[in-house]
Amino acid sequence: MKIQFYILGLLLRYGPQHGYMLMQKVEEQISDFAHIKLPAIYYHLDKLNQNGYISAACQKDGNRPEKTVYSITAEGEKYFDGLLKKMQAEELKLELPFDGIIFFRIKSMKTSF
Repeated sequence: MKIQFYILGLLLRYGPQHGYMLMQKVEEQISDFAHIKLPAIYYHLDKLNQNGYISAACQKDGNRPEKTVYSITAEGEKYFDGLLKKMQAEELKLELPFDGIIFFRIKSMKTSF
């Protein structure tokens, strides 16, 4: 879900992109909070395309090999909005094991006196 959210967000923000360009955007723009590997991007691009959230078009630039360029669709924008609302609604719960260690360490120190 999060990878699809990031992909759709990048397509909304930067317009049509090919897979490698999306990976560059991930590395340059959102790598501090989004850890996505290149194979995962292509997997999710395929899923988003199959579900009609993005469209794919082959483009050829001179003698260079063809590239598949992805664009977000109107359905993709709706899906992105839904993901955005869902992620905003998620309650952030941090579970820090160190808190438990301190709690039980203090309890065991009290009972050992």
